[in-house]
Amino acid sequence: MTKKILLILILCIGYHSYSQTETDTIYKQKHIRIGVFSSLSKNLGPDFLRSVGGTGFFTDYNLTNYKVGFSVEYGLTNTFSLNSGINYANHDFTGTYVCPICALSLRPSIYPPEKINLRYLEIPISARYYLPIGKLSLFTEVGFINQFIRDSSFSIVFGQFTDKKYILTGKIGAGIEYSINNKLAILLGTEYTTGLTSLFKSENTNIKTLDFKLGVVKKLSYKKKVKTKTKTNREYKNYRIAPFSALNYNLSSSYIPIAVLTSGIAANYDKTNYSIGLDLEYEYNSHFSLNSGIAYTNSDFTATSICPTCFTEFNPVPRIEPTSSIALRYLEIPLSGRYYIQNNKFRFFADVGFKAHYAIKSEFRDTNPNNIFSNTNFFISTKLGLGAEYNLNDKLAIQLIPEYNKGITSLIKETGYKTEALNLKLGIAKRF
Repeated sequence: MTKKILLILILCIGYHSYSQTETDTIYKQKHIRIGVFSSLSKNLGPDFLRSVGGTGFFTDYNLTNYKVGFSVEYGLTNTFSLNSGINYANHDFTGTYVCPICALSLRPSIYPPEKINLRYLEIPISARYYLPIGKLSLFTEVGFINQFIRDSSFSIVFGQFTDKKYILTGKIGAGIEYSINNKLAILLGTEYTTGLTSLFKSENTNIKTLDFKLGVVKKLSYKKKVKTKTKTNREYKNYRIAPFSALNYNLSSSYIPIAVLTSGIAANYDKTNYSIGLDLEYEYNSHFSLNSGIAYTNSDFTATSICPTCFTEFNPVPRIEPTSSIALRYLEIPLSGRYYIQNNKFRFFADVGFKAHYAIKSEFRDTNPNNIFSNTNFFISTKLGLGAEYNLNDKLAIQLIPEYNKGITSLIKETGYKTEALNLKLGIAKRF
């Protein structure tokens, strides 16, 4: 019996020497929480919304949009919960109506810009995973939003902007929560949404948004918190390399101006794009690192050339050419800083920096000789990533990183067109 007790004590001491103390909050029972929140919404929709019969809208997302709502959360465990609620959201914007076929009936082909109302009543359904670290809790969230359109008016001439009353949207989010006490917490989060069903019955047009959320939540039932201690010791100032592959989703506008006020292309981002590369990381300490590397990226898509000024006496409407293919390939060199938070074998991090893009292929095949796709050989974009890694041991880790890129300098010299993309990276990091 004495030997057994001694063995248990040795194991406990060994475990304690492997870890350092850090307080985590764990709730042992199921609980319900209610909350209120408000959000600022950034519309990431296309610059051209195709509506009905070849008509559409050039968009300008210059209006301040918001969302307010009430949330309900049912906690199944201390780290997993189901969420719902009800929200009111507006996604208003300024639109310029374009009707290529209207010239046949002696009506204007382009109408003056005007405000377009787009208001929803939303019912979200999602699952949320928490990582508690003392009074802080990091979380990720995945789910759907049922959007019931309450107002889509944009003029007395055309009536309603959309011919649908219901849209289904997917959402993915991340955030941080600070517990004021056992009942109250403040929440700060960001949420990306993209339409799963079309905004119009006859066209495949989807809306994308990025929301920044602030809210307060209150627990209706709770249990006294239990404190545990977890944090792995490790010597830092190490180097890591991480080969990776990524799926790339182009969020750029669906209308790309080629020449100012004369021609452009309607883009369809239907191709599967990817990146492969190698990340290099210098771990300065347990929380901060500097990162660079090299990657090969393709950003191919299909396009239809549009020339609004190509009028003749035999063709009184804007000319639309057959669909062609655009191949864009880059060599990329990133430079960023990364901040880590560790919990047991998991590490969560934010990654902020820049990317230099060098074009190594930019082919444009088009039957319209006046519509030249002129792009630069070099441009710079920002990068913002939120990732997680699982440590297999002290030297190997698996990484999953969603990364958002937005062009700082233009891809097309003549019009100042800039790119936008969301990348989902999967890699394996090895420490030296």
